[in-house]
Amino acid sequence: AGIGGAEVTKEEFFGVFRKEQVAIREALSTVEAGDRVSEELDAVLKRVQALEESFTRIAHILPAYDVQQYRAQCKEMAAETAARREQLAPRKKFAFKKKAQ
Repeated sequence: AGIGGAEVTKEEFFGVFRKEQVAIREALSTVEAGDRVSEELDAVLKRVQALEESFTRIAHILPAYDVQQYRAQCKEMAAETAARREQLAPRKKFAFKKKAQ
């Protein structure tokens, strides 16, 4: 039974969702500052997006409350990834340079 497929029950989906959610959070916590930080965070974000897509494909069989909960959890994981990116690889602050006279 593949995630998001028609044969997946809501209970199976819940188990797969939780397992992937834990794996994503674990991967996010192991990302360290360095040369590959953007690539690693992009990979985590892709996993979040894939999980969100699989949730969207199965949302029609889930109760409305569960749909809200899964959607909120996906948004939360995306926000955690963005916060981690800001922590490890903050954007450079923009500043005007003084003209040489």
